[in-house]
Amino acid sequence: MKTIEVSVTGAHNVLAAILKDTKTAIPVIARAMNEFSEETMVECKKIVPHDDGVLENSGFVKPVVIDGNDIHQTIGFGGQAKAYAEEQHENLTYKHPNGRSAKYLERPVARSRKGYAKRLALRAKEMRGA
Repeated sequence: MKTIEVSVTGAHNVLAAILKDTKTAIPVIARAMNEFSEETMVECKKIVPHDDGVLENSGFVKPVVIDGNDIHQTIGFGGQAKAYAEEQHENLTYKHPNGRSAKYLERPVARSRKGYAKRLALRAKEMRGA
């Protein structure tokens, strides 16, 4: 299975100050993080190699896991298509039509990470109506 885990550690302190409420900071971060992961999966599915749709349909966003002040979430492709997902993701010699490509998970996640903390803070503020 090809997966990437996104983690936020210590952001609760910054967001607690922004949100002015430590109790709600982590759940708000988790909700915003889940939205970003879902948005990233949409971008991944735009470029995932597509033959009969098995690989595209194997995309998933796991629920956010809150572990104290750490928040984790995993997105990926695979399931029964695990070996196929890994091969298609890593093999740069394959030619895919219609803008599809290898690194279909890695590239959108890398783009999503740019400015992630700032975007997370803004989204959390929006969610709280701050």
